[in-house]
Amino acid sequence: MRRLALPLVAIIILATACVSPFSVPLPDTPAPDFELFDLDNRAVRLSSYLGRPVVINFWGTQCVYCLEEMPELEAAFRQEAERVDGAIFLTVNVQDTASRARAFMNGNGYTMPVLMDVGGQVARAYNISAIPVTYFVDSSGIIRHIKLGMFQSQSEIMTALDLAR
Repeated sequence: MRRLALPLVAIIILATACVSPFSVPLPDTPAPDFELFDLDNRAVRLSSYLGRPVVINFWGTQCVYCLEEMPELEAAFRQEAERVDGAIFLTVNVQDTASRARAFMNGNGYTMPVLMDVGGQVARAYNISAIPVTYFVDSSGIIRHIKLGMFQSQSEIMTALDLAR
């Protein structure tokens, strides 16, 4: 009986370790909806942008790679802002206070919307364990591409965005 107990316990531990209470959003699955507040304390809900592609970038000012990719994201954001059907860019700050995020954005002339994930609930819903991470969501709310890590160029962002059009 003891010989059976140890393998049975191991199987139970392995089986429960593979089950997560959170579903991991993957390409070709619906993007988890969320509502966060921007730096002007206005509520922003992802689902309100159905009908347009959306770029969701998770970042923080203490992340060197996040800071390095910001100029490329800003350039892509401005390019899309000129289009009638351009993509919506939402940057989700997961590390900072609103005043620190605002100071960083203003100090660098960045104009992208910043949403504050103060409690980390959206980062958990998107299974964010490291930043930067960027999700590309199509006009129907389906994730079409996920970029783990830093973008090297604006063209890399636009190529990924084309997957969500």
